[in-house]
Amino acid sequence: MPPSPDIWFKAKRFGYGAGKPVRWQGWLVVAVMSASVIAVQIMVRPGHRWWAAGLLAVIFGAGLPLIARHTEGGWRWRR
Repeated sequence: MPPSPDIWFKAKRFGYGAGKPVRWQGWLVVAVMSASVIAVQIMVRPGHRWWAAGLLAVIFGAGLPLIARHTEGGWRWRR
């Protein structure tokens, strides 16, 4: 049975958070976040690491709530 259109990520079987993406939107979120992290690491010069930390906080601050909202069953501890 295909996942609901609102579900982009499967729930993890154990632990907290999201599992594997199950729809193209989930894969797109993972690809954009990964490309953004790589771009920050390439573009920020060694003397400006605080900028990198700030940019990474923005990337994850925007991406993780989106992932949590579209995870099957939400984020909760599973054992």
